[in-house]
Amino acid sequence: MRYSRLTARDEVAVNAGSSLENVLSNQYRAKARRQIREKIERLLWLIFSLTTIWYGDGKINLVTWLYNRYSAVRTWFLLALFAISANGIILMYLIHRHDLHRKGSRWESQASWAVPTSCCLGFVSFVGFGAVLWPIYSWVTPIAEVVLCMGLLMSSYFVPSLNQLPQKLS
Repeated sequence: MRYSRLTARDEVAVNAGSSLENVLSNQYRAKARRQIREKIERLLWLIFSLTTIWYGDGKINLVTWLYNRYSAVRTWFLLALFAISANGIILMYLIHRHDLHRKGSRWESQASWAVPTSCCLGFVSFVGFGAVLWPIYSWVTPIAEVVLCMGLLMSSYFVPSLNQLPQKLS
């Protein structure tokens, strides 16, 4: 069996009995449904993350628990907090300078250092928060960390890019 490369054509093939307007309206509705679905998914990840923080161990929330146990887990907490803060700074840099969430942005080539640095910092924060959260969640700690991480990443979609802010009229 021999494969041939597909080539893109500018013309749109319309099936018999349908018009080009129907095809275009179907494509527009599919794009709108996809955008709404993606926004709902982002909002759900954010809600799950905030719920994980709010309910903590079931008795007190996560912030209060960390405040009460700070001296016991200080080293791991500070290490993880440094790594997640540095990751957040890299994420904000990519959003503001390189339009991270815009399709067609070339942030991978313009900031090629960002992905390896974020991966290393992500590993450090995963291990650090794993040590901090283990007394609360035990074997469910990796799942809780993934939920918290996804909440952080999805909250970045609510940060506007500097290039997309409205310009002041003079």
